[in-house]
Amino acid sequence: MDSNPPAAGDAEPPVPCANLSSGQEAEIRESGQPARRGVIDNLTPDASVPWVRIDGHAPRPIYLAGDPVEILPELENPVAY
Repeated sequence: MDSNPPAAGDAEPPVPCANLSSGQEAEIRESGQPARRGVIDNLTPDASVPWVRIDGHAPRPIYLAGDPVEILPELENPVAY
């Protein structure tokens, strides 16, 4: 048995897309680029890797954990003030 405590880098990273599902509209924010809208086309079973159809176009980018990107679900009924 290993008596050494796990290193900080050994911890499981949070699942970045756990709150998303296929077919859901999302906002994609990539480092240094304007936000774009897209649809979650597919997710791996553990929701760690999404494929996103941005602005209805192909090819679909795939985002991996650690990529400098935020994928946020779109509000169903946004309220404008």
